[in-house]
Parts: sequence; structure tokens; C-alpha cells
Amino acid sequence: MPARRERVLSVPRRPAVRTRAGANLYVRFRRAYRNMDHMKSQTSPVLGRALRALRNRAELTQAEVAANAGFDGPYLSRAESGERDLRWSTVLRLLDAIGADLHQLADALVEVEQQDPSKR
Repeated sequence: MPARRERVLSVPRRPAVRTRAGANLYVRFRRAYRNMDHMKSQTSPVLGRALRALRNRAELTQAEVAANAGFDGPYLSRAESGERDLRWSTVLRLLDAIGADLHQLADALVEVEQQDPSKR
């Protein structure tokens, strides 16, 4: 009688590099993440241009305002271009870093909307 062969269960190999949780979902559904325009609000560009106008009036650079507010430069750039939605606390931090108040922001918003209403 031939010797009985033991059946060996194959164990899946672990990846060589550990990935963060959810990384596989991102890879699987990355097409959904490419175009996130649907997540932008319509007021972001107007608010961002108003903040940029206030910053320019104060003669500050993006780097100076970002450092004063505790942000990095690219974040402020995206906020001013309308690519980022800003929370109320973030708007207040930026106004404090610029040295402006809410009345000046309201005036800047009116000026920006009057300059080019098509860019809303």
C-alpha cells in the first residue's frame, strides 16, 4: 500500500509591505476619487477670492499668512482658489492671521461678487 500523502493547506502570503487600513478600497475605487468636483461648494471660489483680496491689501504673502494661521502653503493656495471648502473656525483663523475682521470680509465678498459675477 502506498504511503498516504498529507494534505497541506496553503496559507496566503502576507504582503511584503504593510498597508494602511482602507488602502485597498482606495485602489479598488480610485476612479471615484479622481473627480471630486461634486464635493465643492458654490461659495468656495468667492470666499477664497475675498480672502486673497484681504491678504493682498495687507501686503502679506501666502507663506506668511499660512505660518501665522498654522497651515501649510498649499492648503492656503487651494483655499484661495476655491478648491477647498473652509470651516468657520478656519475662516476665523485666516482672518486673524491677515489682521482683518468679519466686516472687512463682508466688504471684500461684495467687491469680489461685483467684479465678476460669472465666476460664482
